[in-house]
Amino acid sequence: MEQNLAKIISSVKDGDEAAFVQLAETYNALIKASVSRFRPSFEKISEGMTDQEDIEQIARMALYKAAVRYRGGSGEEYDGVTFGLFAKICINNSLISVLREQKNRYARVRKRSDLFSGALGAEEEIPDDFTQRVDSALSRYEKQVLECFISGKSVRETADFLDKTPKSVSNALYRLKAKLKGLFTN
Repeated sequence: MEQNLAKIISSVKDGDEAAFVQLAETYNALIKASVSRFRPSFEKISEGMTDQEDIEQIARMALYKAAVRYRGGSGEEYDGVTFGLFAKICINNSLISVLREQKNRYARVRKRSDLFSGALGAEEEIPDDFTQRVDSALSRYEKQVLECFISGKSVRETADFLDKTPKSVSNALYRLKAKLKGLFTN
């Protein structure tokens, strides 16, 4: 079994898709167990909107990375570690990282919605023509920044996404908040 596994891992490293399919089938129980362990946390963060297949896909990508990185017990870092244990650690770490990222994104979105409701006045009613007024008040760039902001992207992520500097994005956020506040007071 161990020689066959080494051959499969070597083939995965060489880019053999069929070998990865075979490896994924071999470790399917590990993937399912990891997914079932982390799924409640994903559902809590995303309010039940995370699909099990999405979480499984993250786990399969981590299994692939584990196969590519595994050195078969050579070197201090891997001394005595079987591929199964290495894969389990990689899958769990990957799921934890994605979960943390989603938690942070969710927290940013909540903070931003609180910020907007506080800055714009929570009790004020939104006028019927508000969307048109926002559309005409904001520049194309400010609209792009607003979309990124609402979706939970950080200033740096927005800057990378729009190929701008973080300072430019911060300035655009400041301008658009002022414009939006003005739309509510007028």
